[in-house]
Amino acid sequence: MGLAPKCAPSAGFPTGTAVEGNLINQALLRGWAVAVTDYELVGDPGVETYTVGRAEGQAVLDAARAAERLPGTGLDADSPVGIMGYSQGGQAAGWAAELHHGYAPDLNVQGTATGGVPADLLKVADYNNGNIGAGLILMAGVGHDTAYPELDLAKYLNAKGRYYVDLDKTQCVAEDTIAAAFKTVDEVTVTDPLVQPDWQRRLRADQLGTHAPDAPVHLYQATDDELIPYPVAAQLRREWCGEGGTVWWRELPLMGHVEGAVAGSPLAMDWLAERFAGRPADGNC
Repeated sequence: MGLAPKCAPSAGFPTGTAVEGNLINQALLRGWAVAVTDYELVGDPGVETYTVGRAEGQAVLDAARAAERLPGTGLDADSPVGIMGYSQGGQAAGWAAELHHGYAPDLNVQGTATGGVPADLLKVADYNNGNIGAGLILMAGVGHDTAYPELDLAKYLNAKGRYYVDLDKTQCVAEDTIAAAFKTVDEVTVTDPLVQPDWQRRLRADQLGTHAPDAPVHLYQATDDELIPYPVAAQLRREWCGEGGTVWWRELPLMGHVEGAVAGSPLAMDWLAERFAGRPADGNC
């Protein structure tokens, strides 16, 4: 969504400016209740912990818990829960799926549909360095600096880097991505933080695939995604499958990142509908 308070779903949905509104409306038209999280610190005086996986996953599960306790919705603790997300939301959904058993076993999770997942941030950063999604690297740096102040992002930035970070904190993801497109890490830093042991340790802690989700997963990926490299998604599939997870893998041929979201979401909802109907999930590991 972006780092600025105005980018939060809670800010965009009441005014009709949330870019995901149409996709979420497809879920509402199915008669589903939809809870959308702002993520940690979004809309607060602090800066969002952007792409910090555990924080995002917990926020997703907490949103489902809150929805079940909201009066007048017809929901309760026994209501079936489906988790869905794409891109940053795919990372959040993947983390929610992995955390469910230990963090929120009270939720009746039937399955998770997740696509365009930045499952390995170091590989995603390398893929985007100097490419169209270069601005996302700095945004992730800001998010991790918020979560782990000892990383001290400021000491690595040059004047151009400070400019883009200040911009990141006032704009949403599209504006920030366009502004810093095709920049390299070397252009915005005096020293590359991504090769430092403390940064690598924190970024590796966000890596998905170390624990199989306890409910079935529908994992989908555009083959020509310009932001999330296809091999990262394929690696996540192998790891979840290798740990005994039930994974239905779907490739979206000849599609980029946005096309993958548009084309993949209805298919993901169809898959979730099968889970809500109580039909067993098959995997294609």
